[in-house]
Amino acid sequence: MAGGGPARVEFLGKLDHRELPRLYRENHVFVFPSEWAEPFGLTYLEAMASSLPVVSTAEGGQGEFLVHEENCLVFRPGQVGGLTASLARLADDPGLARRLARAGREVASGSFSQTRYLEELEEFLHWTREATP
Repeated sequence: MAGGGPARVEFLGKLDHRELPRLYRENHVFVFPSEWAEPFGLTYLEAMASSLPVVSTAEGGQGEFLVHEENCLVFRPGQVGGLTASLARLADDPGLARRLARAGREVASGSFSQTRYLEELEEFLHWTREATP
């Protein structure tokens, strides 16, 4: 079915994780139409860090950082019309796509950076050490 549409669609199968940055850079949008609650959204953050606009559902862990029309476009699970409308918006409005991509990159590099993680871990360990009698 994907091959019969106007967009080029390829199913690449399992890839080495080191190939993903290149793959993200070669594309124009990241689409993740999950129909169930995903536990956490690492792939979303990888795409956002690569400056791709995101179109997705937000029913699981990714709903903690995906904000409709702020850093992504969200549609309801199973609503193909919502997905196609979101993709059409991005195709028709390159400025929107750039704005969402920039905002997504800020989320990935700020809220989920290794530096932020280490700072919070150090703070937690310091707090734990002080709280232990």
